[in-house]
Amino acid sequence: MALKMELKITILVIDSDIDTLRCYETNLVRIGYVVVQANNCTDAMALFDAHRPHLAIIEARMSDPDGFTTCAALRQRAHETELPILMVTDDDDNNSVEKAFAAGADDLITKPVHWTILRQRMRHLLRGESAYRVFMESHDEGRCLEEPPRLPLEVDRLSPTRWIENWADPALYFRPRIFNSVFLNL
Repeated sequence: MALKMELKITILVIDSDIDTLRCYETNLVRIGYVVVQANNCTDAMALFDAHRPHLAIIEARMSDPDGFTTCAALRQRAHETELPILMVTDDDDNNSVEKAFAAGADDLITKPVHWTILRQRMRHLLRGESAYRVFMESHDEGRCLEEPPRLPLEVDRLSPTRWIENWADPALYFRPRIFNSVFLNL
């Protein structure tokens, strides 16, 4: 019999506009997330260290530094955790898209934010992040456990107690990005 884990999912939201931060907080707390907010890169790094969030949402058009620079700094700081980063931008031109992914973003949405799309993209990213965390915890000095643990998908709002069973061969997951791409299509 498996124990149900109570998982509080923490989202780090980084935006220089206070009203936008309030809007994110209102919408994300209402659906069960814990939200920590920063309005600059320095505060974001301190909050990342203090809370170790499960996902970060970064506004591209921030000032001093911009969101792309903040994304790159957070990606470098969070390298070991493979933190999913979702960029939000006003522009959907090729240059902005390329800059976002080059800075380390895992996904990108444009403004105005459609909350249902944001929620689904977050769920999608968090599903891969949760699978990655459990996979890494199942390793003992580089060797996978004979029987991988079941993974609670608390990020799936439609079925919060759904479990991943039937894992594929863990030897295929030699890089976190490949591991995430495999588990994003569950």
